[in-house]
Amino acid sequence: MKCDIRCFAFPDCNIMDRIAILLVLLTEVSTVLSRHGYNVSQSSIYRPLNGPHMAVDDDQNTCAVTEKGLNEHWRIQFNQTLTVKGMLLRLKGGNYCVEVRNSSNELADRQICDSIHLQFDSTAYSVNISCKPAVPMDVIMINRTNYGSLVLCDFQLREHIFRHCDESHNGPNCEKNCSFGCEPGSCDEVTGECSNCSHGYSGRQCLPIKTCQSNCKNCTPSCIECDRRSGKCTDLMVNRENCTAPPCGHNHQSATGMEFWILFSIGVLVLIASPFLIKRFHKRFRWRLTLESSPSNLYGQNDRARFNLNSSRVILEPEGDSHNLNDPYSGVIQVVVTFNNVGEKKLPIEQFVKETHQKMMKNEFYSEFRGLPNGPMNLHTAALRPENSTKNRYKKIYPYDDNRVILDPPQDYINASYIQGVYNNDAYIAAQGPFTSQTVIDFWRMVWQENSKRIVMLTRLREDNMEKCQQYWPNDAGEIGPFHIIIQKEEILDQFAIRKFIVRKGDETRRINHYQFTGWPDTKSPQSVEGLLCFRNLTKNSLRSDEGPMIVHGSAGIGRTGTFIALDYLLEKGFKEGCVDVKGCVINLRQQRPFSIQSVDQYVFLLDALVEGLTNIGWNCALHELDEI
Repeated sequence: MKCDIRCFAFPDCNIMDRIAILLVLLTEVSTVLSRHGYNVSQSSIYRPLNGPHMAVDDDQNTCAVTEKGLNEHWRIQFNQTLTVKGMLLRLKGGNYCVEVRNSSNELADRQICDSIHLQFDSTAYSVNISCKPAVPMDVIMINRTNYGSLVLCDFQLREHIFRHCDESHNGPNCEKNCSFGCEPGSCDEVTGECSNCSHGYSGRQCLPIKTCQSNCKNCTPSCIECDRRSGKCTDLMVNRENCTAPPCGHNHQSATGMEFWILFSIGVLVLIASPFLIKRFHKRFRWRLTLESSPSNLYGQNDRARFNLNSSRVILEPEGDSHNLNDPYSGVIQVVVTFNNVGEKKLPIEQFVKETHQKMMKNEFYSEFRGLPNGPMNLHTAALRPENSTKNRYKKIYPYDDNRVILDPPQDYINASYIQGVYNNDAYIAAQGPFTSQTVIDFWRMVWQENSKRIVMLTRLREDNMEKCQQYWPNDAGEIGPFHIIIQKEEILDQFAIRKFIVRKGDETRRINHYQFTGWPDTKSPQSVEGLLCFRNLTKNSLRSDEGPMIVHGSAGIGRTGTFIALDYLLEKGFKEGCVDVKGCVINLRQQRPFSIQSVDQYVFLLDALVEGLTNIGWNCALHELDEI
């Protein structure tokens, strides 16, 4: 007979055959792959060095990579039928479906082992996949179910592929005993869990059935343990079957007494902690009426210097009726905000990439983001004036006085802030998206006054049936205030749109590039890191030194806007100096525009995109260049 693993059950095979088979079973996964012939393939190849065989070369630093697309897949077909219970994959982020098939009838004979979601495209994850129940097959398919590249760096069969333990043992080397209560043949050789228990035993490990306390009657045979107050079975596996005993009054009283002492202890702890909580809250936010200082004296400061975060800062906030034109500052109160000291920490790029990967694997960014100073950090009296209230779309999102964009008279207010760049102080303007006819005119006044040649728009006009920004350009040509605007060129792509405006005011004509990224939901992060990096590089094409600030806006001008500006700044800083300080950049940005980088998702995306941009320069090349006119 042909000698295979089944010969352990027959005397026909000689001792050498048995030894050879045992050695195979105890070897590592790579030996399993080499013992059984196989062929690997994938739906497409990104480049010759990233073919399908790179996933089975025992090197986690080399990867099989497909082109970007939908339904990209990687496939391995064995030369014989196997029974695979699991595998270990090392994949980069994306949505995946792992399935096993029988090549003789792939459409009908298939089973999905697992569907997985790995959040960050540029991060490599090690994933254990279990296939339950195990079925005979000879094909394993790994499918990417969302748009992007399938990047598979390692593939290993994780479990032993044949059953080689007897009915009473389990474990990699059959060294563990199955539970005494397991029915013969029902003990899983890998986990030791039982699918069928003998009478008097229950649970996944077939443990002996317990009984109630001595002052209660026994539970029913299928009940592991009953509730001494209700008399009901507490074992979920038997659907809370009633026990035979009535409720036990004595134990009910005991439990009630225990509840009393638990509640009493919690109350004592609350009383002890209250003074500390009140003191901490009072230290961070101290409110008092402004009696001696006139708010008007605080307006118009030209000092753009940043302040030390190890300090307090006086902020004005509106209270009561702020629309009283006769006394615009009645009801204004003074807020003293204390900030935690966050020291500067520049990291070399290599160390930054390594630490970022480690933190992503441990999910440490939520607490890091929450620890960053946030909220108003400077005076914003101009934004609080009643005549400017209709120009602010969102409450508390106001430009600071010392770096707000001041328009030429007569109406000088717009919700927009100058932002420092790597090479000059006013490299960017972070702006609120226009939302009324007046703010549309003010927006074009700012574009003209600042001699801005590039507008970066990071929102759609409408999202989730809500207007996020009013369309501030004509469909073809039109008049907006004193400006005549013509659409000279428009190109709509999958993730962004490119427009070229000709803008005339009086006898002067200017050309302005408009870049709109459409794949970024509000308060969230884009689906594609590479897509935003390409878009960012596109906005930098043919940049001239005599241009005014790049105007960046979303809806409020803080979340997506802050993330994009921080990414652009840190990439330039990293390439220039070879090191980056992400937390310092975010803090500095929030000192110039409140609430910049609005959510932890945006913060994590910033880090993910920065790692990709600093380490894979070839992947984020510009996709398009506008023709020079």
